[in-house]
Amino acid sequence: AKRVAVLVRVHDPTHAAMDRLRDWAEDCRQCTAVQADFWISADTTWTHLQTRQRLEAAMAGWPDHLRSFVQLHLYDRNDLLQAYPVLVELMATLWLPVIPGGGRYRGVEFDLRDLGWGFHAEAINIWYRKLGGLVRQSAIPRHRCDFVWVFED
Repeated sequence: AKRVAVLVRVHDPTHAAMDRLRDWAEDCRQCTAVQADFWISADTTWTHLQTRQRLEAAMAGWPDHLRSFVQLHLYDRNDLLQAYPVLVELMATLWLPVIPGGGRYRGVEFDLRDLGWGFHAEAINIWYRKLGGLVRQSAIPRHRCDFVWVFED
């Protein structure tokens, strides 16, 4: 069977988004046409959003079979900068303000962004590189995805 990785990227998931993630994960788990792996990739740079804690709390209410099936990939701006040091230079050239933590600040009429907002391919590549490292340490001799589907919710 073909091996498919489904990666859903989130930043600040709502309750409705968590319901969708649970439903998509269940669909992937039950699929017999392919061997599916389901990942939730979350940018945890903005600690005040408590994305990690909210994901873990929501998943704690999921059935055991689903919790063991879904895998989390958590990253932040430091992971991006470590993997891609040139991003420090690129941040200065962006047309929108990029600062650590991003968000909305008093007296500012527009949103401020952090690295996760503009460097999607880099964040996905961090996941893919980490996937190779995780699999090499497991009982699977070589991981190979025939397809990777990336969604953002």
